[in-house]
Amino acid sequence: LKCSTQFKLYSDKEAIFILIEFKGQKLSEINNDSSKTPKDKQKLLKDNITLFIAPRPEIDDHYKISIDFSGFIEDCFLPEKAGHGYPYTVRADCDWDSKIKCAVNTEKDSIFMELEIPIEPLALQKNLFNGFGFNIIRNASIVDGKKTINESSSWSHVNGDIWDTKKFGLLQGMLFKEPQDFTKDDFQNLDQMTN
Repeated sequence: LKCSTQFKLYSDKEAIFILIEFKGQKLSEINNDSSKTPKDKQKLLKDNITLFIAPRPEIDDHYKISIDFSGFIEDCFLPEKAGHGYPYTVRADCDWDSKIKCAVNTEKDSIFMELEIPIEPLALQKNLFNGFGFNIIRNASIVDGKKTINESSSWSHVNGDIWDTKKFGLLQGMLFKEPQDFTKDDFQNLDQMTN
């Protein structure tokens, strides 16, 4: 993989906070897609992060949140009856709003994305610290000379079945902190996405 992605998350009683560090690309190259027409400006860029959250890992209901590096967000709720395969059926609720907040910044050779995700829209009030299904997918599109290389990495080993809740990782006993900003210590303790 040409790109490296690491992340750290913690929660207070109202939101999940995620810090993601990206290496191997420059923000100016990602967001400077001159091939996009004005109509396409409201579409997700090929370079993005997608979060999958299943409030109760024993059922297939889950939420999908995609964020690109311009801050554009696509989110939807996928009930069990929507099925695992892509494209999702019409039963997917694309009007659902995650109320996520996003900030993107650069520092030296890294791009940083900070996310604040309220737990109430995710129905995580009961399972936030008991355990819930989670996965994060990084989609990268890298220009290498005259060719474009598309890479995807996943925190959970989903073997290509990124919509299968049974293959999501299980977050248990998530670190609790009072609301605060991420610090330099947080950058030293990030989980690596490898597959």
